[in-house]
Amino acid sequence: MTEMQRPRRAPAMERFISEIRKEDIRVKIFGTISGTENGLAVLEDGTGKIIVDTKEPLEKGEKVIIFGRPIENKGKLELQAEIVKEAPALNEKLYKKAHLLLNKGGL
Repeated sequence: MTEMQRPRRAPAMERFISEIRKEDIRVKIFGTISGTENGLAVLEDGTGKIIVDTKEPLEKGEKVIIFGRPIENKGKLELQAEIVKEAPALNEKLYKKAHLLLNKGGL
């Protein structure tokens, strides 16, 4: 018997907030929650801010990794969260350095 094949999700592109484009299908970003209201959160990563629509209860100051889909709303990009992972021990400076090195082909 052959197994039924499931549709494969598009891979998440690792981005800084300033690098997110509306053409991106799925992105992965790391940042700190700077505010929340009515199921929306504001995520900052030092390069910019983005509103995140999430079902997860998030708190101001929380470090998170978010996988989601960029959507355009009133001419601005927002992120529809699919997965939210707490990352309290992740070193933000080292994460940024590694991201820059990997994107420049330094490793």
